This record gives sequence, structure tokens and C-alpha cells, in this order.
Amino acid sequence: EVSVLFGFTNFGYKTLEGDTRLDLELVNYGGTPLEQFMRYTDWTSPKQTFTIEQSSVTNLVMSCEGRTYTFKKF
Repeated sequence: EVSVLFGFTNFGYKTLEGDTRLDLELVNYGGTPLEQFMRYTDWTSPKQTFTIEQSSVTNLVMSCEGRTYTFKKF
């Protein structure tokens, strides 16, 4: 996976466990240093585990560490 945010490029991995858990991990492969990229996120570490609360064709709701993320038409 490639992530581009504010012109920064980083790579990461995702693991879906069942229908309710998603593990995401950002890693640095010669792109923007991970520490520099992380300041544009609200993550506390490069690896986060999300609970999938709702998933449909037009809506994804996930939570992690007391925060809820809502994506439309993903």
C-alpha cells in the first residue's frame, strides 16, 4: 500500500482479521521519513488496530483509541 498525504509518500501494510478488526502499519521505504509523516496524523504509533463498526459500499466507520473515523464512498 502507498499513502500520499500533503505530498509525502510512505508505505504500509494492512491486515483484516474477520469482519471487525483492521491492523494498519506505516513503514518507511525511502520515501518521507516516518517521523515527519506521522506529525500529520493523530496516530500514537506507526501501527494501529482499528475496530470496524460499520462497513458498506458507501460508508466505513472505524474506531481506535477512543477516536472514530468515518469515510464516505470508500
